[in-house]
Amino acid sequence: MFSVEMSLTSQNGNESVSVLAEVGARATFSVIPGSLLRNAGFIPSATLPFELPDGTIAERDICEPITGIGDRSGTSSVIFGDDDGPCLVGTITLGRLLLETDAEGQKLVPFLPRLRIRKVRPKQEPSVTSLGI
Repeated sequence: MFSVEMSLTSQNGNESVSVLAEVGARATFSVIPGSLLRNAGFIPSATLPFELPDGTIAERDICEPITGIGDRSGTSSVIFGDDDGPCLVGTITLGRLLLETDAEGQKLVPFLPRLRIRKVRPKQEPSVTSLGI
């Protein structure tokens, strides 16, 4: 595991916070202590059930801030975690920012998204008959 600086900014730009977050904890969603998010002015947009490592189900608040790492930024779901818990960068956030881990170098690196299609269909211009006229 290694850590990176991650910024969170509300979509209206009024709230922001920067944290040192762990990468490589196999978290699906990014998780930030709820007290830190609330103190910075972030408001939950939804509450969702999650399975905890021990198999129990717990509801957690989430928000959708603009998340930034390095020169990359984009919206991503962030979980209001336990107040004494760690800050974690989740795989969904990394995917949204087109970043992946370089385990050997202990760093994040950009990746080019891949489309798994066999053949690209040519764009067809609508014709009078295809519009039913």
